Amino acid sequence: FEINYTTVGTRRLYFQKKIFESLYDVPEEKLVGHKATLLSDATARFGPGTKYDLFKDAKLSSGASLNVFFQENGWVFAEFSCKKLGVVRGWFPAEIVQAE
Repeated sequence: FEINYTTVGTRRLYFQKKIFESLYDVPEEKLVGHKATLLSDATARFGPGTKYDLFKDAKLSSGASLNVFFQENGWVFAEFSCKKLGVVRGWFPAEIVQAE
């Protein structure tokens, strides 16, 4: 889902299927990750583009390890570990991500 919060801005949200237990036709997507490295310091975003909010607590340094799931419009959706939150997911520009 994409939600535009009046207090923070635009964010793309992902939910686990178990939240929709009473709905039998909710599609389920299994993500397969690919190892990659961040080529410069960056802060993740909540969607694939600059119109989406910065994920301010998800700041990574150059050389950080990523597990990239897919690419959309020049952005990659990846899982990573950050000091403040632990393992989370967010979006980075594809040009600053290098596959291993």
